Amino acid sequence: AECSPHHRPRRMRKGDLVYLKWEDSLGCPRGWEPLDEARSTVRSVIESVGWVMACGAKAVQIAPHVSSVKKGSTCVQGHMTIPRSALLSAEVLQRTT
Repeated sequence: AECSPHHRPRRMRKGDLVYLKWEDSLGCPRGWEPLDEARSTVRSVIESVGWVMACGAKAVQIAPHVSSVKKGSTCVQGHMTIPRSALLSAEVLQRTT
């Protein structure tokens, strides 16, 4: 299955190595803050690189670390699911063969 961010025609496929730029939520300090200090319109833009594990209508899941521990068995670490609505851009770095 293929998917693309809502604004890019280039499609990602399961197994592709991709570079994603996406917008994350920002905030949640440790304690109480005066309202005037808490107001902010700063964007939190994140850049991630990983292999596409799953790609659906609403999200793409990537894993930056992939290991084949034993033949026929693949393990991943650090996987993340990113909502498509948060994607700012996506680039396929290496296409699955």
